Amino acid sequence: MKKIVVFIALITVVVGAKFFLEYRYKQELDKGIQGASLFAEVSYQDLNVGFDGAIELNNVRVTPNGSFDTFKVASLKLGGLDFMFHFNGKSRIKSGEFPKLLKFDIDQFSFPAALYEKSVAEEECKSFGGTLQYSVAGFDEIVMDADVVLDMADPFAATLTMNGSDQISRSGFNVNFNARQMSLSQITGGAVPVQSMRYDYFLEQEAANAMLEHCAQKFKITRDDFLNKVVKSSKFMSNSFSMELGRAASNAMASFLQGGKELVVMSIPSDRLKNPNFVSTSSLSQIVRMLNLDVSLEGASVPIRTFKSQNDESVIAKLEDEEGQEDGFKRRDLNELLNAPDGTVQERVRPNLSKKKRKSLYETVTLNRVRDYLNKDIRITRTRERSPIEGYLLAAQDQILSVEIYRHGGVMTYTVPYKDISKLEVKKRR
Repeated sequence: MKKIVVFIALITVVVGAKFFLEYRYKQELDKGIQGASLFAEVSYQDLNVGFDGAIELNNVRVTPNGSFDTFKVASLKLGGLDFMFHFNGKSRIKSGEFPKLLKFDIDQFSFPAALYEKSVAEEECKSFGGTLQYSVAGFDEIVMDADVVLDMADPFAATLTMNGSDQISRSGFNVNFNARQMSLSQITGGAVPVQSMRYDYFLEQEAANAMLEHCAQKFKITRDDFLNKVVKSSKFMSNSFSMELGRAASNAMASFLQGGKELVVMSIPSDRLKNPNFVSTSSLSQIVRMLNLDVSLEGASVPIRTFKSQNDESVIAKLEDEEGQEDGFKRRDLNELLNAPDGTVQERVRPNLSKKKRKSLYETVTLNRVRDYLNKDIRITRTRERSPIEGYLLAAQDQILSVEIYRHGGVMTYTVPYKDISKLEVKKRR
């Protein structure tokens, strides 16, 4: 009987603590909303604290003062905190004990598409952002889902992962950094010790087709002419990235904007970028070189003209030389092309320049060190004469490798047991 009484008392305390936390957080949130009333009308339906420590805010509405546009979020959820952290979190942080895992989930964040399109109206169809017209693809409202995960389980190789999707695209961003080297001064100075970064972007083909047709009609040219004469122009790339990245990047952009292809940008930043003085006195192209970018579209490498390595010099030099060929047409400013009554251009014959197919360079490594190559491009030769696998190493657990590979316009995760591997190679850093 005594055990039952103790159990009931314990349940009562825990439930009471939950309601206390919700009451306290609602009080603080309502104070914040009252202070924000000078700028916007903010409301929410409910706030919940789970027994697992997660905090969830439901049906949030934000309407800026003087505006009829409302930003809506179905659910905001912060997870990864244990229940007691809400009571002793401050003292634990002061003693250097941080949560090992924080998860932030955003469910159905929505706002009028017209707000985004208004912000890129001057660049409509003249840049990457200006080409993404949601209303043209049939959406009056942009609805996004996103999740952010900060994993500090291994401070020497901490990760920050962000994934998002809307009606026309999906993206992922991953940062690997050494949290042990990180201090408040480094964060405020913009010198976070990043070890590697990866960005993935995928554009849905049906939406891409509608947007390309819209832009072609705006320029009064065919869709192919829009891709070849506008998207591949240096002006389009400069509008998109504040610099011209070379012919290979322009061709990749034209291919990507047709939809159904995964664009991946990877970076292993130079230590020089951890020096704020270097960053503040360097040009954009210098900073890009120091990022050591590796760009690929559907797994095929895309040389970027703003940096050169010993292996890439001949390829990039040839690409730069081809810039003088003007891609078979006389280049004109985009505004001039817009004003042309029929969109016609003066054609020129482009010489047929043969290109050598660039081969990726790999080095053989041992399986007992496979965890050193997480988040890197690898190649696996399998036993019994099965086809080799090239992809991105996601995990190595329980004698099994998880590899992200490209198939049919998208990505999938493929698992390979150690026993099926006869040779493992990792892509050399350029």
